[in-house]
Amino acid sequence: MIRRGSGSFVSQTPGGTVFRLPSNESHSADLAKLFELRSWIEIQAASVAAQRHTDADLERLSEAMSLMESNTSNFEVSSKADVEFHSAIVAACKNEYLTAFHEFLGSQLVQARFMAWENSSKLAIGPSGAIREHREIYDAMTKRNSSEAARCARMHLKAAALRLNIDLAD
Repeated sequence: MIRRGSGSFVSQTPGGTVFRLPSNESHSADLAKLFELRSWIEIQAASVAAQRHTDADLERLSEAMSLMESNTSNFEVSSKADVEFHSAIVAACKNEYLTAFHEFLGSQLVQARFMAWENSSKLAIGPSGAIREHREIYDAMTKRNSSEAARCARMHLKAAALRLNIDLAD
């Protein structure tokens, strides 16, 4: 953006525009598209974070997993811990643009995450599947195994989508 007499500068919102997601008539169609977008971002983020993470990043992930494990019947706490876990993965990528976009995307999925945890509790195995999926991502990251972290993230996101009756295409 250039203003006469002001020179050139970087604007936080070039041209005064703000990113917004289009909205469909169907909430389920929106949710499916959001999960698809989330999977594209978070699978790659897990791969990158497996290489770039610090000990502090692993500690943040571990704390989020502990909260999930110790609050399986408290969907509000477990869903917030889920958000924290995925935010920690993105933060471990060390890319502030990715972090900002992921925060925006996460704000669109708060209710969906709560519903996924609530739906998990109705399964015969309860939320143990979701907890195991997070543990597998964490384990791959501790080994700095990018391809395994991406594979585990892909499997987790497909399973999380199914807990919301969304079938993500491969």
